[in-house]
Amino acid sequence: MRQKKWFRRLVFFLCGLLAAYVFGCFAIADMIITRKRVPSIKPPQFSTWEPVSNIVAWTSPAVSEGKAKNLFIFAHGIKADRTFFANTATVLMKRGYDVVLLPMPGHDVNPDPHIGFGVTESKLIKQTIDAVKADHIVLVGCSMGGAGTWLASDHPRVDGVVTESAYGRFEPITHIWFNRVLTGGDILFRPAVWIASNKLGLNPSDINPVETAAKWDHKKPALIIHGPIDSLIPYSQGQELAKVSGAELWSPESREHGKCQDEGDAYIDHVESVMKRVLASH
Repeated sequence: MRQKKWFRRLVFFLCGLLAAYVFGCFAIADMIITRKRVPSIKPPQFSTWEPVSNIVAWTSPAVSEGKAKNLFIFAHGIKADRTFFANTATVLMKRGYDVVLLPMPGHDVNPDPHIGFGVTESKLIKQTIDAVKADHIVLVGCSMGGAGTWLASDHPRVDGVVTESAYGRFEPITHIWFNRVLTGGDILFRPAVWIASNKLGLNPSDINPVETAAKWDHKKPALIIHGPIDSLIPYSQGQELAKVSGAELWSPESREHGKCQDEGDAYIDHVESVMKRVLASH
């Protein structure tokens, strides 16, 4: 009798543990694709423009007036917002260029409830390209925004590309993310990835911006910015993107993930150099 009672308790305990594990995986999956939003406050130097209904971008005045010429379109990364590239965009405006700062899906004021790991982001970038009037367009993206930028780079109106800390292959990154939290987390919480993938209709192994980058016309300028000490997106991913696309690789030695703008004018000069090369070829 005592053995049966002990066995029932063990079964109940294991069932409870399994239920907690499943619930935890669903909760983690939701955390992965749904980010906490902090609506950004528009600096006075920017105008607003909706490239897509209900998507409010910050722009240089000429963009909203339909008079843009040499345009940079900026795409921020995960946990960021339109302010991420605000300083870089402001300096470029002072240097005579036009800018668009987009709120990425699942962030800021973008009404899309979920992030898209580059796929949904690329759709927004392409819709913006279709909607904007400009003579020349250079895309600039960081991290997930950089992945989306490469996925959008096959749009025929794109003249140049700049990406910072971008991943070329997403599936390996999921392992790094979980292992940063817990050793062996990539195995323990793999069901959370499957759940998140099912909700989004995306398979991590299918998200490979490097494949689009490999189709980039080497006659067009491109720049990969990636710090060698990046602990979130391995430097090797930036190297691969540069190799297949024929892009220049700039490696700020002491900059972690998404921190290369801390290089100040050197960062902005590198971004501007891509547009200068575009203009020189036309």
